[in-house]
Amino acid sequence: MNKFILKVVLFLGLVIISINLIDQRFANYDKFNAVVNDFNTLVKNDIDKSVLFIGSSKSFCSFNPAVFDYHLGGKSFNLSSGAQTLETSKFLIEENISDSDFKLIVLNFSRGLVVLPNAKDTLKHERSVFFQNVVYDNHKLSINKIKSSLDKDLLSTLSPTYRNHSKWDSVMFGDKQNVPFLYNKLDFTFSNRGFTTSNILPNKNVLAKGQILESPYNEALINSKQKGGVNAAEINILASINDIIKNSSSQLLVTTSPSIRDYSHNLDYYEKFETKMDSLGINYLNLNKHVPEIQLKPYDFYDLNHLTYNGSIKVSEYLSKYIKKNYKLNFSKSKVCDNITCHLYNNLESAKSILNFPFDFNEELRINQIKYFNELKDQYVIILEGEEGFKSYDDYIGYVRYYNTSLDNENKVVESFQLRNVNVLNKKFFINRIIIPNPNILKFDVFFIRKKDKKVSKTFTIEHLNL
Repeated sequence: MNKFILKVVLFLGLVIISINLIDQRFANYDKFNAVVNDFNTLVKNDIDKSVLFIGSSKSFCSFNPAVFDYHLGGKSFNLSSGAQTLETSKFLIEENISDSDFKLIVLNFSRGLVVLPNAKDTLKHERSVFFQNVVYDNHKLSINKIKSSLDKDLLSTLSPTYRNHSKWDSVMFGDKQNVPFLYNKLDFTFSNRGFTTSNILPNKNVLAKGQILESPYNEALINSKQKGGVNAAEINILASINDIIKNSSSQLLVTTSPSIRDYSHNLDYYEKFETKMDSLGINYLNLNKHVPEIQLKPYDFYDLNHLTYNGSIKVSEYLSKYIKKNYKLNFSKSKVCDNITCHLYNNLESAKSILNFPFDFNEELRINQIKYFNELKDQYVIILEGEEGFKSYDDYIGYVRYYNTSLDNENKVVESFQLRNVNVLNKKFFINRIIIPNPNILKFDVFFIRKKDKKVSKTFTIEHLNL
């Protein structure tokens, strides 16, 4: 009998090991795959870790780790994912808190991040499952994973092999290409240790509805369209998360990132939520209350819920200063980085000036300064300082043109670039990365072409620019 039981245990063990090895073949590839790989690499490194951000897409569009590194030191990380429920956030915290050693966990909360099929203002069960599976597929089988799956009645999260059994033949023996998610690390402007967003221009509907941000908070609160109490399930999960973090060396800060939709619909709800957080002794910061100090404008959102890169810089600046003031986090700073935000913060003051006074390229396009710094061997970042709020910038394509050796067509290099604007330290910049093998430049030009009619602006020229 004992031998039989031993054989059963060994058989089940082999099945579990086999499924875990095969799981990676069945997992859906997503941005989060690459984020988890980066996270695991950071955790294994013997470096100071400061802030860990957990939450939904509102979180990974709001909090840029490079900003927090600059103000707080150490290394921050954003381990948020699309439509991440509170249950999944709890799983991520519990799964990683003992090994990751982050001193502050910022849980970004927004209304409705629980799965209650029959309730209003919550994620629909069917919609939610796919997003949660992406998170669970990137974590090995563990007691916590099994427990979390049973708690949520989502057994499919345990194994993509089990979940996709109807695809076994095509996946194992068919022509499916098992190509990992292409995480473009060269596009540093919009991605950084889990932080990801866009700088696309919001449409007219977003800009129109975003005007609500100009209303005083108290006025918007009175006119909140969605009333109702706080869901008990949300509070229970947050209380459980708070208990987990209390038993660790970390601290908890719950935030709500700014949202045009929340500002017009849910402020009354977040006031009630804040009262609940106070009763639990949890520090809560509703960033919607601080829209004026953050200086958020409608064009800082690319839709009603998500911030653009520029909006995220403003929010990250504000929150990093709040954390520095209210939490004792003292880490050494490092200039080693691989994203444009970090490079700009570290090099703006020492960047060399080409233009030190405002230059009007035409009647609607003014640049205040032009600078540059050397980022890598032969790679330079050209920085053009613009003016905040100028919508006409998006109507143009900018060009850098330079000549080496002699002023003829054989030595002319023209590099076009979209005017990708970035906010750093409350200033607006346009950046362009260019590879210049020969830094001895005889003539360097900057000019712009309007998209709609191809009209060329005036050209700013400097001669004998030795990079």
